[in-house]
Amino acid sequence: MDAQTSPSFAAGAKPKFINGKIVWAGGPSIKQHFALPEPIMYYIAKNPSTPEVYKKLVRSCKYFFEKMQILVVGNLYGNTKICLNEDCDGDERKEKCCFDIDFNKFSNKIWVTNNVCLDEENISTFSSLIFPKLFRWNNIQLHGFADNIMFDDFKKVASFLTDISFVGCRIINDDGNVVMLDKIFEITTNIKDFEFCFFNDFSMINAATMKNICKLKNLQNLEAFRLLFIPEIFNVEDLSNFIKNHQNTKICFSFNDGISEEYKVQVDALIDTVIESEVPNRLINYAGQNQEKEKIMKDCYQD
Repeated sequence: MDAQTSPSFAAGAKPKFINGKIVWAGGPSIKQHFALPEPIMYYIAKNPSTPEVYKKLVRSCKYFFEKMQILVVGNLYGNTKICLNEDCDGDERKEKCCFDIDFNKFSNKIWVTNNVCLDEENISTFSSLIFPKLFRWNNIQLHGFADNIMFDDFKKVASFLTDISFVGCRIINDDGNVVMLDKIFEITTNIKDFEFCFFNDFSMINAATMKNICKLKNLQNLEAFRLLFIPEIFNVEDLSNFIKNHQNTKICFSFNDGISEEYKVQVDALIDTVIESEVPNRLINYAGQNQEKEKIMKDCYQD
């Protein structure tokens, strides 16, 4: 359709370039006749159902990209790195599929089909720099490794997080005090997958931690829960209650080598109860445990 046949073009109107777009006086920059009314087409353009649908729309007509300019990517890492490949793990030493963008200059929205990966590097800039650019996302992961994450930064992203993996990591307040693990769970309302590897730092837990976690009502989305290198600090009954209260959650409790023989007896009783229940995806282990019972649980635990 040319300008002479469009009633929305003013007589003698000429196009102008504004912010890199062709803009006509009296109307939008791209003119097109659709079988459906304009409000419906506008809604479709602004609300693509899937990344595949969006890609087809923008290939079919420039109108859709004009109304909603989206970059579809697989993963987002740090403050600058994105990748089109969902299978990429972001390892710069072996991955050649990633590239950097300047979020301060990037005006489009980003649709992340796999993971938004946060860590100590970019958690402080998520709210101000990354989140405003996101159109949709699948998972928002936080990985902490042997470092401190400030609680103020964590609180800003907590409600968005779906996956958390901490390895010797701590959440601390401005005053330097460590935030307990149950306090972390109180504000991660959308958490689906949680893993904490304690190593030799047990500052985020105490005897009441698991009891307090069992009282929380906001873990209905929890799909997987793994505690590794657990010290002899939790009441085994509290661990048992957690297992009973999360029938559909994949659970792994792995204890460190320092637990006492008396504690092992209590853990063995819990193991027997889990095996007798025949509920799948329960794995409890420690060094020197009964290998036959460990094998039974591993066979029912889906990696």
